[in-house]
Order: sequence, then C-alpha cells, then structure tokens
Amino acid sequence: MTKIRKPAELTLVETTKALIYGQPGIGKTTLALSYPSPLMIDCDRGIHRVDSSVLTDTVEVNNWEDVDEVLKEDLSAYQTIIFDTGGKLIDYMTEFLIRMNPKLTQTDGTFSLKGYGARKQMFSQLLTRLQTMGKHVVFVAHEREERDGETRFVRPEIGGSSGNDLIKELDLVGYIEAVGTKRTIHFNPTEKFYAKNSMGLPQSMEIPNFEKGNKFMTDIVNIYLSGVEARKELNKVYFELLSGIEKTLEGVKTEQDANAAMQEFLKLEHIWDSKLKASKALRDKAKELNLEFNRETGKFVKSKPADDAALNPKNSPSPAEKESNTTVRQASTQTDGAKDAPMEAPKKPNKGGRPRKKTAEKS
Repeated sequence: MTKIRKPAELTLVETTKALIYGQPGIGKTTLALSYPSPLMIDCDRGIHRVDSSVLTDTVEVNNWEDVDEVLKEDLSAYQTIIFDTGGKLIDYMTEFLIRMNPKLTQTDGTFSLKGYGARKQMFSQLLTRLQTMGKHVVFVAHEREERDGETRFVRPEIGGSSGNDLIKELDLVGYIEAVGTKRTIHFNPTEKFYAKNSMGLPQSMEIPNFEKGNKFMTDIVNIYLSGVEARKELNKVYFELLSGIEKTLEGVKTEQDANAAMQEFLKLEHIWDSKLKASKALRDKAKELNLEFNRETGKFVKSKPADDAALNPKNSPSPAEKESNTTVRQASTQTDGAKDAPMEAPKKPNKGGRPRKKTAEKS
C-alpha cells in the first residue's frame, strides 16, 4: 500500500509551535501569555517582571530534569505551554547532554557537531511530545543584532549558531518592534529581521494595549483553527464525493449506463481533483466494457472490431516472414526489369586499346 498522500488525505495539525522575540521590556512575555489557557515554564526566573494582571500558573525550573518532571504531570487544564526564555531552555538541554555524555564536547569544552545533532534531536522530540499531548508551544526569546558593514539584521537569540536548525521546526516566528508607543508584531521575514509565517497570517499586526483583556494570540489561534476546521469539513465533502462516484461506477454495465454516469458526473460540484478522478475512472470502466468515446456525438459507443490480422495475430506474418517476403518482391522486381530491357550485341574491343575511328559513309 502506497504511503503517498494527496493534499486532501493529509492529517491536519490543530496545535501550533511559535516563537516570539524582541528587545527587553517590549512585552514578549505578556503577548505569549495571551495564548489560550497557558502554563508558564519560567526558565530564567524573570516572571516577577511581568504585570500581575496577566500572570498565569507558573513553574520555575533550574535544569532540564525540572522541565521533564513538569511535562510528566497532569497538564489537561492547559492548552498552551510557554518556555521563557527559549534560549535558557536550550542551555538546560546542552548542560544535560554534556553531563550524560561528555564526549559530545570538543577539547575546548564547546559542543561538537555530534553534540549539536543530539540537541537538535532533543528539541524535536520535545515538540513532538507536546504536540502529542495536544498543546500549543510558545518560546519567548530576546533579539540578537548582527551587522554586515552598515547593514543591521535582527534574529532570535536561541541556540547560538545552530538556532536556525531549531527554528525550522516551528510554524510561526514573530518579531515585535516598537515605533514610539505603537507596537507591531511581524510574521513575514524582511531584509532587516527574521520571521516565519506558516499559518497564513497577515504580514504585520498592531498589538493592542490589552485594556480589554489579554487575548490577542488566542484570537489569532482561533482564526487559524477555524481554517483547519473548514479544511476538515472540505476533506469530508471530498471523500464523500469520491465515494459517490465509485458507487455510481459499480452500476455501470452497459453503453447507456456509461453515458448516464457521464451526465451525472458533469452535474456534480467538484472540488480539488474529483473531476479528474471521475473522468479517469469512467474511461477505465468504458475500456473494461469495450466502449470508446465518440467525439462527434459526445457519447460512449461500442468499439469497432479490429481487422483480421489484429483479431488473429497467429495468422499474421512474423517479422522474419515480412522481411523475407519483402526481399523476394524486390528480387522479382529486379528480374522482371532485366527481362524487359532490350538486348544489345557485345562490343569488340579495339586492338591496342585505341579508339576505333569512324569511317565516312559512301555517298
């Protein structure tokens, strides 16, 4: 059985993996806490800096073992797990891996390539674990500025030089920027900063002041999930459509049945590739019934019988016989041509090889 899946057959994920980053004090944690039913895992002990009006249940951790213990608890009351900061979480992973296997480091104590690979795998396993639990995952990170001459570029401070490998696992990366008192979160990358938008969100969105409640990201997630639900409903309609087409074809036994099925398929409201699949399935059925499509009448008709050679391949000459017959015919043609040619007396050669002079005719 093939593992290849059509777009309509793909499993739709209903959880999101995001990273929010920006400069200190710009409101990253507050924005992360606007996700639905969040649990804060405070990795760098900075929760005291957050406005108490938006605080939620929080766990303060000091190492990877603490994080692992939290994830083993009953988290059914929470829809979102927030790691603040993601950079500190990655540091905990690094420390844990080195303690478990010191060979993952180089002589100067830094991570080896094998160590980076192990950490990437560990990060991926964390995301899979939380996704299996049905949780949204949010990482909060500081911004890190890079310069190339006069050009300034901003990216998240997470994972050091291997940060891009970790970010590839995420669906959404938002960069918060402030101009005066106006704060904006950008989801599409530019030449100035890194971002990622796999959820079809607007390029940029203005962040409200939360006077009416801290629900900004909850609203965004709900928009995304409503799109997922619409896609799931469309998938349902698609498969019901294909099932109906298959059932109709089961009843096609004659030329009239095939033409009736064709008219029925033309009246259907097709989605995606259902029309193409219906057309192919009907052609295959017609071929099975020895029918062909007449373009002039626009209907299926009985196929015309082939000639005797096609119907009785045993009676038709083999390639060797065809070649032999062709050779015989060519030889016969050459012989016939020789018979028809006029006869001429052979000319005697002159003595000495000199050309014979013509004698003048007597008058």
